[in-house]
Amino acid sequence: MADSQDEALAVCSRPDLGKLFPAYVDGELDPQEQEEVERHLPLCPSCQDEMKFFLGLQELGESLFDED
Repeated sequence: MADSQDEALAVCSRPDLGKLFPAYVDGELDPQEQEEVERHLPLCPSCQDEMKFFLGLQELGESLFDED
């Protein structure tokens, strides 16, 4: 069983930033939003995992449309 400290680490303190991840990956955020995401990511394993998902989607999309 996980202790309360482990459970607290699993909860994101800024779940609102998740909605920005697709635009972040596409380079479409304004500078302030980009800075918020970049400040938060190193601190949040949950968001790091979510960002990896979006980066994977971007890579997959690029490979589907690669003309080589």
